[in-house]
Amino acid sequence: MKKLGFVEARHLISRTGFGAEWNEIKRLERMPRDKAIDFLMNRRDTTLPAVPDFSHWRKMSALNKDMRRRRMVMRIAKVEGPKLQDWWLKHMLETQSPFLERMTLFWHNYFPSSIKKTKIPSLLINQNRLLRKHALGNFSLMLHSVAKDPAMLVYLDGYKNTKDAPNENFARELLELFTVGRRHFSERDVQEATRAFTGWGIHPQSGQFFFDRKAHDASVKTFMGKRGNFTGEQIINILLKHPRTAETVVEKLWGEFINSSRPKSAVVRHWANVLRSSNYNIAVLMKTILNSPHFWHHQNRGNLVKSPVELAVGTLRSLPYT
Repeated sequence: MKKLGFVEARHLISRTGFGAEWNEIKRLERMPRDKAIDFLMNRRDTTLPAVPDFSHWRKMSALNKDMRRRRMVMRIAKVEGPKLQDWWLKHMLETQSPFLERMTLFWHNYFPSSIKKTKIPSLLINQNRLLRKHALGNFSLMLHSVAKDPAMLVYLDGYKNTKDAPNENFARELLELFTVGRRHFSERDVQEATRAFTGWGIHPQSGQFFFDRKAHDASVKTFMGKRGNFTGEQIINILLKHPRTAETVVEKLWGEFINSSRPKSAVVRHWANVLRSSNYNIAVLMKTILNSPHFWHHQNRGNLVKSPVELAVGTLRSLPYT
């Protein structure tokens, strides 16, 4: 196996982390490519900064239900929101496993949420931990977990979805952004999936996922050509079996790690097959991507625009600072 030169080591570090850190580049220089990739993927820094004090869901939910006190929720969010951002930025700057954190950021963008909509930082920090837990784990488990995540239930109004008042927001995003993508589902599919997810909510006391059977539509549904008394979990499983779900993941990873242009269909199909055949093991797919000729091709080096967060964190990590 070819050993990495300085330029190759810099490319690998820059693309899988936040910046071209000199010590990290020198660490990988002259290391065999596959060994270097394994080294980066196996580094798991589980040490997180101390978590700030955040208002509990029970308090924020009660305030939000009171019209006269609803503004207090926004005031609390404006104070606690920056604390959440500082907490994550501190970890990005100090983590000993930048690749894991880069993947956490990728999944945060894949499954978007915001303080502006959720207004409850305590839910968002739990979501952040969830994404980090599955960042190089299993996409199937992550998708199921995110679907029941309280922050996502608030962000996409899933907790408002009942048989008497269906809300399509989560079902539509699940189909369009998280799995099969546009042109691969119908409006009927959105409506039927919505019915399957009715009753998914948040326990008023614990702030954890809660299934309300009384609010669930238990009638027969027709979804993606299949008919049955589907639950939300079964809808997700149907989507995971659809070829386009793995392809959607692959296409977004291509844009994150290879090139901003559209990948060739043959590459998408091959990598998607790697993901499906590994039972949606993200680490297996990432090893395939990082070992691929596409990742190392000279035309795919230095061609991605960093986000403001990546640029700021990468610059600070690349410079000696205290």
